[in-house]
Amino acid sequence: MAIPLVANRTNVVVVAGTATSWTPAFGGNTTFNDTLTVACSPIRATLVLQGSDEILNWTGGGPPYTVQGIADLATGGWTEFLTNAVPPLIFLRQRTAEFYRVVGH
Repeated sequence: MAIPLVANRTNVVVVAGTATSWTPAFGGNTTFNDTLTVACSPIRATLVLQGSDEILNWTGGGPPYTVQGIADLATGGWTEFLTNAVPPLIFLRQRTAEFYRVVGH
């Protein structure tokens, strides 16, 4: 089931589960419920081309952020461009294809 999280806010998810109990004193069922607080929303990144520049921006997640890049997804081996990154970042476009990912902690 997908749970919609709101960017830049603390999200609260309430969880409840019921299973067969091992003891008849509980009426054959044991129920558990708790509240999970999601403090960081998922990272939402945008990459805008402006002339010969690429502008990478993002919201959500939790710092510190690391930005990694790769020219060909089939080869693997992401290269770390920047640690402790703060958006927005401006890169000079150097190749026909470039892929970036932002990793939050």
